[in-house]
Amino acid sequence: PPPSEAEPLSPRELAVYRLLGEGYSTPAIADELGVSSRTVDSYFARILAKLHLRGMEALRRRAVADRPRE
Repeated sequence: PPPSEAEPLSPRELAVYRLLGEGYSTPAIADELGVSSRTVDSYFARILAKLHLRGMEALRRRAVADRPRE
């Protein structure tokens, strides 16, 4: 669905989403945010549900597409 129909992401979920869009791996996101990889996986699950996406590949593609352009 368009972003206006999706449930808004929390600030932490948005940080995870942006790092994913920049190409960070799960362990790198965890290290950057000072949390465990399992915590990052929990954020991924919440983001997937809020954006109505199925699977990490769809999430990764969407995060890259939504990445701010320079």
